[in-house]
Amino acid sequence: MSWCSGASRAPTRPTHPWEAPGGGKPAANGYDTFSETWVFDPFGERWSQLSFEGPTPRAEIAEQFADHEAADLFVLYGGFTLNDFRVLDDTWHLDLVAGNWERAEPVDPPPGRNYNAFGYEPSTELVVVSGGLMEGLDETWAYDLKALRWTFMGRRAGLPEVPYARFAYVEELDALLRLGELGPDSGTVLRNDVASNARSVVAAVNDGPNVSRHALSAVPGVGLVVFGGLPVESQGFTNALWVFDPAVGSWQQR
Repeated sequence: MSWCSGASRAPTRPTHPWEAPGGGKPAANGYDTFSETWVFDPFGERWSQLSFEGPTPRAEIAEQFADHEAADLFVLYGGFTLNDFRVLDDTWHLDLVAGNWERAEPVDPPPGRNYNAFGYEPSTELVVVSGGLMEGLDETWAYDLKALRWTFMGRRAGLPEVPYARFAYVEELDALLRLGELGPDSGTVLRNDVASNARSVVAAVNDGPNVSRHALSAVPGVGLVVFGGLPVESQGFTNALWVFDPAVGSWQQR
């Protein structure tokens, strides 16, 4: 494992900004799950499957995955196994330079969960998980990779279970923004304060997508980019592309 400051780190990782570990697909008996790891090269527009000699995460769905820039590693947490219907609390590190997965043994991991918002905050070098448990509690936990420790940041009492939300870090605001869930704020952009476990609404001058199970990313100079998802009160997924400019609070469908 390498560790250095995120501000001064020279790029050593292969240029593959999108990785896809695990997952599942419909099958005759329900779903098949995988322990595969794939990377996408946007310049060559090509997906490639990686192979590993050592251990890898078990076949699962709904795991959470984030790029820890300062450590030059990817962090995977949680997930759900369909073969024995268990929610996992595993923490794994993926090192693309060394070409291996390593199961971490952090102190005080959260109880197992899946389908939560999960993102990296460069200013604190923490990976943050936010959202509901199966029991319906809306919690925030932070993972300090350097100390190999999870910390419970707090619980928002009285709120319903809020799975399917997504995090994206916006450089211009130095903040993790959260969008989408099954709760009342599914169409609201929320700014997440890790230390206080508080969220504040990022004002919008017009309506945007009201979806869950969507893809969310942040593009410097552009804003939040939202693709797809399941609109509220809809039975079918959309392929709509939306962009939110947090500087002026405007949504635009592309």
